[in-house]
Amino acid sequence: MVLPRVGCGHTCCLALLKKASPAQHLLFLANVNSLPFDYVARQKLGGNHLTLTVLSQLPAIPPDVYTADDVEFITSRALELSFTSSDLDGFARDVGHNGHPFVWEDGRRERILRDLDGYFAHLYGFTREELRYILDPKDVFDDEFPSETFRVLKEREEKEFGEYRTRRLVLEAFDKLAETPRFRDEMAKRKSAFGSGIERSAATATT
Repeated sequence: MVLPRVGCGHTCCLALLKKASPAQHLLFLANVNSLPFDYVARQKLGGNHLTLTVLSQLPAIPPDVYTADDVEFITSRALELSFTSSDLDGFARDVGHNGHPFVWEDGRRERILRDLDGYFAHLYGFTREELRYILDPKDVFDDEFPSETFRVLKEREEKEFGEYRTRRLVLEAFDKLAETPRFRDEMAKRKSAFGSGIERSAATATT
């Protein structure tokens, strides 16, 4: 999250991107809050705290990778998710927004979040099958597969909505983006990890 000038306790790690532009701050914020980034972080963590040593190993996308279209798509959505209070008026002006804070609407925010998840899945070069695995390994293999990723999220949504809604929305966003000029040509060039090491590991784990 973006914070105004406030005091923080010693367990609150702050990322101060001193040489980054305001737009690059939003790119970084959206990146580290995406489900693909969250998935990788979970593979690194051995406890409940994200230490600086682990943080330095995580695959944040470098600023020069983003195209102008990427910047527009991501920053406009990241700003809407972040700028919900007048405490951040200064930050909003820095990124070129002179209007009022955005209204907090749960349904709209959910859609925006999942659009960003789908977009970052493309930026990381995932295939659809790999994204399905990240969201829920059992969706790719079977219910006996021993690995889980977002179990708490999945169980909460199945109880509340009768479905794993995040998985559906992220895959819908991913599929829609796959048809856009930005990613259409890349899709055919991506090679899935499935059919190699992951399948062999799954077979070993379930025998």
